[in-house]
Amino acid sequence: MMKQTGLIGILGGLGPEAGRLLHGYIIEEAARLKSITCDQDHYDIVHLSLPSIIPDRASYIFDRACPNPTPVIFTILKSMALVAEQHDRPMSVCIPCNTYHAPVLFDPLKEALDKSDMRHHVRILNLIEESALAVQTYAETSKTKTGTGADRVGLISTSGERASGIYRHYLGLQGIEVIQADDTEQKFVDDAIYNPVYGLKATSAGTPVVREILRDVVTLLQKRGAEIIILGCTELPFVFDGEEWGGAHFISPMRIMARRLIEEAEKRRNIAL
Repeated sequence: MMKQTGLIGILGGLGPEAGRLLHGYIIEEAARLKSITCDQDHYDIVHLSLPSIIPDRASYIFDRACPNPTPVIFTILKSMALVAEQHDRPMSVCIPCNTYHAPVLFDPLKEALDKSDMRHHVRILNLIEESALAVQTYAETSKTKTGTGADRVGLISTSGERASGIYRHYLGLQGIEVIQADDTEQKFVDDAIYNPVYGLKATSAGTPVVREILRDVVTLLQKRGAEIIILGCTELPFVFDGEEWGGAHFISPMRIMARRLIEEAEKRRNIAL
């Protein structure tokens, strides 16, 4: 008797393109992992994207007087849990935003979820933690093949994620040093992401000026000893959509999470039709 997989949840809107990219990656990865011959062969995804009601996460990180997005995120999560409960299928959820995983935001959400009845229907995966594990795996594989490991990792991210230090925390536990842009260089990174005319969030594309800025940043990180580069902002795949550029190996948290969500969905293939 055929069994359904668990549900996949994308709590989007932070920003909208990040959710769309993750959704697309799940479809792509599914096609790599199994035969897709019709609509019904795809994974069931609950994707809610409500950007107009979610306060800016970076603003709250830098100024706690600003609106906190976590209560709104928790309310959206309740709606997703309701779908899982109605269909009697467990759901694994990801928030495709590196910055939101700053402890001041993500940890209270996880604690509230763990204390609620929703925990019986929904679990939330940590994008940063999963990415750090993938970096560790790559480093170990590299050491096996070449005799040297990736013990210095470059990170391109928003100022909010940079200030949180969450990647440094998880990778530091594995003895991996994180190299980031300095204060001056970070202003250029933020401009490439947020500029209202040519930035990634405004255009949903890697415009020529953005590509030039970010490739210069990659070069700087490599000169400082970074052996691989983490795309620590979910819109960065618009620029670095391949695995290699300028000799750098890029790790995409979005691609990693797509694979992990599929793995979790398969683990929960437990409801008979």
